[in-house]
Amino acid sequence: MLNFNPIKEDATIGGHRFTVSALPMGVLRREVMPLIESGQSIMEGGGYDKVLNVCHMGVSQADPSVTVEGLENALMLADLVELFHAVVRVSGLSRSGPEGEAKGQGQAAPVSGPASMASLPQQPDGHTAISTPS
Repeated sequence: MLNFNPIKEDATIGGHRFTVSALPMGVLRREVMPLIESGQSIMEGGGYDKVLNVCHMGVSQADPSVTVEGLENALMLADLVELFHAVVRVSGLSRSGPEGEAKGQGQAAPVSGPASMASLPQQPDGHTAISTPS
């Protein structure tokens, strides 16, 4: 029997320190890739719930006391997007070049559309700007 030994990375997001664990290929194939490939906003078609669940899977391996509801109540939308990028990055979905070197923070696989994860501009303080209709 094969055991999954995930790569881990510490991240401070929204003032909270998380140990983000890589997700196994099966979870990436079933949960993450369809979300990325759809090009939808996280606010469309249940995308928010999918992103929240992926983030939970990535942080609850190291800290089982973290709940989906806890993440939802502790993080702003921009923080959730940043945490999703961290999970995607540590899981190996954001590689660059022939050397296979991991990309830097915030360079995960793109998702497009209004209020999408990739199109949100980063501010100098590391937060993500979110425009709302007036």
